[in-house]
Amino acid sequence: MQDMDSDDKLSYFQTAGIHGMPYIQWDNAGLRQGSQWLGYCPHGEPLFLPWHRPYVLLFEEQLVQHATDIAETYPESVRDQYIDAAKSLRAPYWDWAADNAVPPASVPDMLTINVASGDGIQSSGALNQPSPKLRYTPGFSERSPYSANNNLRNRNLKGNLYAAFVYARDFNQFAMTDNNGVGLEQIHNWIHGDASCGQQFWQPDLSGFDPLFMRNHANVDRLWAYWQYIKPAQATFTNSYYGQSRFGSAQGTLITPDSPLQPFFGTQSRMHTTRSVANINGWATHLQKSATALINEKCGNQGWFSKRARVSSQYFARFEIDRTHVERPSTVAVFIDGTKAGDVTVMPQPPVGIMKGSFMIDSFVQDTLARTAGPNGTVASIAHLVSIEITKVSRMILVIDPSLAVN
Repeated sequence: MQDMDSDDKLSYFQTAGIHGMPYIQWDNAGLRQGSQWLGYCPHGEPLFLPWHRPYVLLFEEQLVQHATDIAETYPESVRDQYIDAAKSLRAPYWDWAADNAVPPASVPDMLTINVASGDGIQSSGALNQPSPKLRYTPGFSERSPYSANNNLRNRNLKGNLYAAFVYARDFNQFAMTDNNGVGLEQIHNWIHGDASCGQQFWQPDLSGFDPLFMRNHANVDRLWAYWQYIKPAQATFTNSYYGQSRFGSAQGTLITPDSPLQPFFGTQSRMHTTRSVANINGWATHLQKSATALINEKCGNQGWFSKRARVSSQYFARFEIDRTHVERPSTVAVFIDGTKAGDVTVMPQPPVGIMKGSFMIDSFVQDTLARTAGPNGTVASIAHLVSIEITKVSRMILVIDPSLAVN
């Protein structure tokens, strides 16, 4: 894919560029309508999950096609075997809640691959990673993936993801960053901030070019599919609202489930909509039968909440942030008695609106209560020990703006 001519709409360059830069029309989907953010991707609004589904599927379709093209060049003795394997290939997803670490396959400098050799296959081909044609700022290779893994392992991804499934009452609360729940988009934002090398993964303009991007969003889409099976009546949003600026949509455009998901076309040259991509009939049937059991098994009582948490109250930090009053990207961290209990990632997009949400602070509250207030202590008794810190990408700490509210 990366070797294709960048003028080809299906090249890696143009496919990755759909998300943000270079801000060009893709696949004759219509002239520019936005005036602020000019990527195609919506952030911080109900279209976030629906829009990314056809994007991941576009990538998957091209991945399978390239794999099939390669398999067709293999020796006849093994060709059918590799063609069948190529056609069964699907976009890989990064299950960051199962293992708080960057995928091992994205780390090695050299990858050994099977290549055609004579009448068979030889396992001696090597793929150089990173490309010798590229130039990197000194020091990045030494810090990655160690800094990313450290960030990810210091975050309770499992518990917060389970909370999103358990406590969300509707699609908007499950999916977004403008409700008081632990939204899937918020957890997705953590991944962009924690796993970045050089912070480009934080930037919507460029994040689509990072190989981790599609792995992250394939997993996010997988989790949305679980939600759809578990709560079919709340599979997607049903309300209308005024959307943010994007390449194909002006600021303040009325958005409904029938609004086009530019620039993705479905059948009969019709633009995909939230309704068209929300239909998961025909997908893996085992998901429908086991979605609830799977979430409970991997994220519930057997795994993601401690025994103490299961028999006592759960504690969350709830926040409201006016995006116009906070430099973006940045993190807003909550400290309890001097110990960081968690944070939220404020992404560059959208630039306006109130960002809401919450994250688990159960163990930190329990430990602080036990240490300072005794068995009969209340949350109010440790309120004076709570502090907030806003930090830029450069690690500069910002003055707290009055628009921030945490409880």
